Amino acid sequence: MNKSLVSLSITLSLLFSSNVLSEGFNDNYLKFGSGVNGFSPLHSQLRDEIAKNASFLTGNGNNDPDAISNATKEHYAEKVMDIKGSIDIGNNYSLIGSYAREKGNWTDGDDDPSHWIRDWKYRSSELFVGMGKNVDLHPQNFGNILLTYTQLTTSLMYGKNTSKLESVRRFAGNRLWNNISQSKNLANFSLGVRTISNFDIEWAAKYNRVSGKNMKVDHQIEVEATKNIANNFALGAAVTTHRYGDAKMGLFVKASF
Repeated sequence: MNKSLVSLSITLSLLFSSNVLSEGFNDNYLKFGSGVNGFSPLHSQLRDEIAKNASFLTGNGNNDPDAISNATKEHYAEKVMDIKGSIDIGNNYSLIGSYAREKGNWTDGDDDPSHWIRDWKYRSSELFVGMGKNVDLHPQNFGNILLTYTQLTTSLMYGKNTSKLESVRRFAGNRLWNNISQSKNLANFSLGVRTISNFDIEWAAKYNRVSGKNMKVDHQIEVEATKNIANNFALGAAVTTHRYGDAKMGLFVKASF
């Protein structure tokens, strides 16, 4: 077992070692990301509205089996584009912000009298601004892996999410069936840790608590890894899990200044 761990450490060192170690964290940056996401912060509100929609056949949305079909359950956002930025204002404080656009298109239903085929279109935008505060921790040495710089990270951001969900029935001239819009003010508190190893890779993990009026709190776990490939330029990957079991996954480029 110990030999295997040593072999793994040597392999990682050969793959990711760098002649120049990072000189600490740079909180002046812009990150441009792209990925996929199976969750909307307004998921519960949008689905509740769908279930309330009355069918002209049943006269009661709650009894309309298609109004609460499985395809309207979670698959709201498929493609995500986001921009995140930070400006260091000194003493480990920074001004932070993010903007994200999400969109999804899908089809559900069966071509029968009870479940007509329905084409869905989802669009969402989200803007957050706030402040971050980081606390320096002592360097750690785990055998062949030296965590050169480590910080405890905290942040508090406020923002707004606007989402719109539409569906069109594939009968009677593709009739518009659902047209639901939601807008909500949100707060995002995060607590985590980040570190730079002697392989010049920055690792970060944090807990996000996203809340808003009259909505269930979304508990998120976010993990990301960033590798510098040139001066002030890096590539990274991130995964965020939600309380409902869906995950956001994506890649990003990071430019520091």
